[in-house]
Amino acid sequence: MTVSGVLLLLLMAATLAVVLFGVWSFVAAGPFYERHGNRLMQLRVALQLGAAIVLGLMLLGQV
Repeated sequence: MTVSGVLLLLLMAATLAVVLFGVWSFVAAGPFYERHGNRLMQLRVALQLGAAIVLGLMLLGQV
C-alpha cells in the first residue's frame, strides 16, 4: 500500500471517529456538546476535505 493510501485510510478513520464522537456527545446533550459541538463538526469537515484532496490526487496520479 502506498503512502497516499495509508494517509487516505487514516483520514477516513479519523473522520468516522469524529462523527461517532459528535453523535455520542449530541445524544448525551451535556455541556460538552454545547461548548464543542460546532468545533467537532468543523473538524469533521476539515478531515473530509483532506480525504477528498488525497483521493483526488491519487486518481490524478493514475492518469
